Amino acid sequence: MIIFLCGQSRKAYALRAMEAPVKTREFAQAYVEATSLIGLDLRMVLVVVTGAWIFPHAGNLGQEKRCLITEDDGTGRNELYSECISRLPPSPSTASETVVVLISETSINDLPGEDVKPAAMLSACFDVASWFVDTLPHAEVPSETGLTKHQYMAFTLGVFAAALSFGLSQYGMSTAAEARRMEAAITGITIEKVAEIWAHEQNLRGLAQTEIMNAYMQNKPNMIRQISGAIRSVSDLPEAHPSEDPEGVLLHALTHSTRLLLL
Repeated sequence: MIIFLCGQSRKAYALRAMEAPVKTREFAQAYVEATSLIGLDLRMVLVVVTGAWIFPHAGNLGQEKRCLITEDDGTGRNELYSECISRLPPSPSTASETVVVLISETSINDLPGEDVKPAAMLSACFDVASWFVDTLPHAEVPSETGLTKHQYMAFTLGVFAAALSFGLSQYGMSTAAEARRMEAAITGITIEKVAEIWAHEQNLRGLAQTEIMNAYMQNKPNMIRQISGAIRSVSDLPEAHPSEDPEGVLLHALTHSTRLLLL
């Protein structure tokens, strides 16, 4: 079963998987499988938004990003959360928290067919990682890393996503080639996010993404190499399935990766 939300009416409805468009079905199935493997007792509920995208802060038309909602999260979206949850069948297991993940149907349709499953797995890794970034206690940022607090948060998100992606490969959900592509994507996304935060902190307004990256490379020539090496090092850690001890696995990966930034 796949949950849909009409962007105009904000009403949710459910379809059987076989009734959904092919790409939507394949994305949802891969996303649910991935989050069930790496999310421990989180219940990540994918909701596909049709028509108008109703979250302007989460990407404009053509650049829609996923929007995560939890109950009483302070965003004023409890009514929308309840509307989506009401369409779910009873869960066979109890979850510590249910997270509604809204994604634009257009963004799924725009994916090439061969990229649907990898994109779903990548989305799952970042979504679960973002929940842990928000809930785990934050340690002081070592000044020697050269990263500010917000830059380090973006780095942490990338490390957590890489650790969860590594977990999917251990479970056999992703092939070696898919794992390498996901690692490269996570590395690139992390570097871009750190660069965007740096540009904002430097009051560099109105720059295109390529201009931000060029400015960052000129001012922080070694940081890109360090971040890239730190993210990629996660796959060198001893095997540890995230579902068995997610906090321990993620924090160990962060400690290991942060240490590489200090070299």
